[in-house]
Amino acid sequence: MSALIHYESLLATFNKTVHAFNNQDFKELERLMHPHAVLNRIHHRKDVDSLWGRADVIKHLNKKLKTDKTQFTPIAPISVGIRTGTVSGIGEWQDRPGATPEKISYSFIFVQDCDTKEWSLLNMDAALHPER
Repeated sequence: MSALIHYESLLATFNKTVHAFNNQDFKELERLMHPHAVLNRIHHRKDVDSLWGRADVIKHLNKKLKTDKTQFTPIAPISVGIRTGTVSGIGEWQDRPGATPEKISYSFIFVQDCDTKEWSLLNMDAALHPER
């Protein structure tokens, strides 16, 4: 596979993930996540506030998204590293409808299946951006 195809497929998987998140499509989110997925929460930066494993991450997101209707909007430019499977940048995070969006720095790490060439989301990390 060429670098361009890897780039396009990784970016497409990231976009599908964001779309599923914003539309509370938990079946699609679960399908896109690696079984060993890790979620590092934005407002809680201690290790104890990270979630490990697709089932626990989906359970947390299901509860949070249904309650808060959270929205995540990446802001261009988006950095895509096909060698590391990393998609990162600055985005807006809105916890509840009508709430003031917060700027965040995010980094999502995807892994690619050797046989199917499909990307799956392994690690989600985000923190409040210093220039809020």
